[in-house]
Amino acid sequence: DEELFSFWIADLETFFADPKDAGMLRALKLIDDRVLELPGELPGFQIPVPPEVLRLGLHLLTGEKSLRIGMSPELQPPFYGQLELMESDAEHAGSIAKMLLDLARSAGAPLGEPTESGLVPLEGAPVPIVFGARGDGVILSAGKVIDDPIDLSGHGLPAGVQPSLTGHLSLGGLFEMGLMMAGSDPEMDMLSDMFDGLGLLDFEIMAAYGTDDSRSYTVMRMPRYAGNMRASGLMPTRGLTSSDVAMIPKDAVWASLGTANFQGSLDFFVDMFEPMLAEEGMGDPIEMLAGMTGFHIENDLIAHLGDTVGLYTSDTTGGGGLLSAVAFVELRSPDGMLDTVERLQDIVNGMAEVEADGYVDARSWEFDGTSYITLTFPGLPVPAEPTIAFTNRHMIVGLTASSTVAAVGQAKDEGPSLLDNARFRENLPASIEGAYSVAFFDSPRMIQDGYGLTNLVMSALTNGTRSRSDATRDAGVIMPSYHALMDGAKASVSVTRVIGDDLVTEQRGDRSVVVNLTSAVGLVVNTPILAAIPGVLLFAQSGRMLDTPEPFFMEDF
Repeated sequence: DEELFSFWIADLETFFADPKDAGMLRALKLIDDRVLELPGELPGFQIPVPPEVLRLGLHLLTGEKSLRIGMSPELQPPFYGQLELMESDAEHAGSIAKMLLDLARSAGAPLGEPTESGLVPLEGAPVPIVFGARGDGVILSAGKVIDDPIDLSGHGLPAGVQPSLTGHLSLGGLFEMGLMMAGSDPEMDMLSDMFDGLGLLDFEIMAAYGTDDSRSYTVMRMPRYAGNMRASGLMPTRGLTSSDVAMIPKDAVWASLGTANFQGSLDFFVDMFEPMLAEEGMGDPIEMLAGMTGFHIENDLIAHLGDTVGLYTSDTTGGGGLLSAVAFVELRSPDGMLDTVERLQDIVNGMAEVEADGYVDARSWEFDGTSYITLTFPGLPVPAEPTIAFTNRHMIVGLTASSTVAAVGQAKDEGPSLLDNARFRENLPASIEGAYSVAFFDSPRMIQDGYGLTNLVMSALTNGTRSRSDATRDAGVIMPSYHALMDGAKASVSVTRVIGDDLVTEQRGDRSVVVNLTSAVGLVVNTPILAAIPGVLLFAQSGRMLDTPEPFFMEDF
């Protein structure tokens, strides 16, 4: 047997245990009462299920539960699954099971007689399906009954932290299942070889989330992943150091920094596709591309790249919003990369002269001993100036010239950095030295931007669950005051490192649902383009559905 997927989640109260979340929890518990009032207020509105069924459904949705799916060669078809709903005791589990069985019988479900274990089979199903109470839980099993309890240990949470959610996914098992169902043919064999080369046939993800009295903890482990990366030549050649983090200003709003193996990645994919290209009578794809374009991806690009890549927004580079975004990559050969970019600059300018009538121009300039190249739009009020800069160690890219200049100043002076940020240090789960990636999100900073809109949402939830006829049904004030919400609020910090052959990511953040919700809303408010994306996609999709031409600006572009 192989377990392909398992998921366990605690009840709703566990996730809303922080005092800042008590009001929101009160309001959520009033939703079923409000829904049951609607038929008397809305003509023609009917609830398709009896009130007790509605309450039971909400209870099951918000209660403790687990889902497990596996594969066994002893079964035909060789798959099984089990859903388990945990109740407070055996007596309560029995009453819940009886209620569900009565509902199933009234709906005409072909239920058989209970087995010796008390479980009731569903007759006529293509696989054995049984349902009923077992101990403190209610189970629904297909294929076979899983007797051993779900394992809630060994996920790497700190000592004393009880999990609120755990999950395990065997991607390798799922790939094998898909390949087995598809059968054997040359294309599937080639796909299997590619998965095997990437280590995906041995790929698992284990994750757990939990909280204590001070913060939340998340751990994600990928067993054997690092070993597969080493065997494939994809493993970064070094880990992070404090000097890498010094590239990010102290007042960063969010940041992501990691290491990469560009040469190993290129070699791996060339080796993977070379046999397929050879069958088509084609040679080395890199040399072919170089012959057609004059651009050699290995010699002109990969050879110049170093080990680290970063992306961040900060007050230093432009107020913390989207236009303060800066990306950087470490360079082995800054002069070589500058030469490559200048060649590309000539190509862009040559194309722009023909196609854009001089309205697009990549211009070179220098400031304080640093070389810059800015993509300009002479005569057009385009609200962006993408700019590339080269220091003695990095290539830095910003959406505006001013953000890039500020980022270069941070890289040169190595002034106060993210390591000097108290919120970052407070929630740093492991040492930076030797880690392969680190991420930071300043949740308290985003609360300021998201508090107003979140407060409106909370007011809508409170009003929506109030009763016109019963004044006692009122969740009250569910949104903490701004200062109460900010009090003790913590940033989110994660570190990924290698332990043995496993890749392990540890993350620490605030334990309050309302804090995290407000900071997420703040991110959208602070970066309006995130809110615009769904609308743009919907607009584009509606145009296709109505069989209308593409929007004019897309057509012109």
